[in-house]
Formats: sequence, structure tokens, C-alpha cells
Amino acid sequence: MTMRVPSTEVQNNFGKYLKFVEVHEEIIVTKNGRDIARILPCDDPHKSLVAEEAAEYQTRGGRVTYEEFLELVESSDQRFELIDGIIYNLASPSYEHQYAIREIMGTFYNWFKL
Repeated sequence: MTMRVPSTEVQNNFGKYLKFVEVHEEIIVTKNGRDIARILPCDDPHKSLVAEEAAEYQTRGGRVTYEEFLELVESSDQRFELIDGIIYNLASPSYEHQYAIREIMGTFYNWFKL
């Protein structure tokens, strides 16, 4: 069974809706009549619900000198790291990841502010 619940109702009675989730009810949170979120059970506490593929780090074949590393860094706007002679391209987090972290941080901020 699916329940659609306004966000204000969820905020005021969060524990109540967690009990529904525990018995596998689907809770969809709405705001201004639009579906904005789902409350899901965490079946595996070690599984991340915010998941994205890890960036594949690019390396050049073989080891490089520190001077070669500096040449690459100076000629590129990307970020690199040199570890034991191997160059790693450091990818930034995706927009979705940054957005999720911001939302979580905002929720914690508001929760502890009260």
C-alpha cells in the first residue's frame, strides 16, 4: 500500500511514519501537491542509499617523475595526485552527490537547531 503524506505532516509525526515503513508501507512525501521524496526501509545498514559509481582514476602507463607531474598539473585545469610515481586524476563529486549531502546537512542542522 502506498500513502501520500504532506511534508509538514511527516515533519510533525516522523516517528509515526517510520512505523509504517517498518511494516513495508510505501510512504511518499508530497509538497504543494507534488511527490518529492519516499521514505524507505534500510534493509542493509551497510548499504549506502546515496550510491553512484566511483570515478575511474586515469593513470599513464608506468611511473613518472615529479617534474613530469608538475608539467601535467601546470598545463591542465583538472586535479591530479602523484602517489609512488603514479598519477591519479581526482574526480569531483557529482552534482547529485553534492545535492544529497546538502539536503542531509540541512536536515541535521534544522533538527539540532531546535
